[in-house]
Amino acid sequence: MGRLDPFLDPRPPAAAAASEPSPPRAGLGGSAKAKAGGRKPLAPSQPAALGSAFKLTGVVQTGGRSEAIVQNGDRIGSLVLGERGGDRHPLLPKGWIVESIDSQAAQLRICIVGQQKCRLFPLS
Repeated sequence: MGRLDPFLDPRPPAAAAASEPSPPRAGLGGSAKAKAGGRKPLAPSQPAALGSAFKLTGVVQTGGRSEAIVQNGDRIGSLVLGERGGDRHPLLPKGWIVESIDSQAAQLRICIVGQQKCRLFPLS
């Protein structure tokens, strides 16, 4: 006889099936969440609005990398490709990402994360 399958359950099929947990049945208790098949899907959060105070004031190229100099209200700073807005970077509103920085045309393109909605900012 050959080698035994290490993943084979040695118990007879009826005993193996009886020991596995069964899903909750309708009318026999269990939460509505379990009956529905698990967690509720999360509603997508809306990105923060990008106000008229957001402006591209310059583009610099350092070490082969472009940086956009931006002003958002009373804040001034730089953004790089792929940077996401939020608490860590208050220059860019939450839900937005730097899609491209064109140093030749002096333009910044930012988009809503996961969507096709983008805005192009020329040098102000």
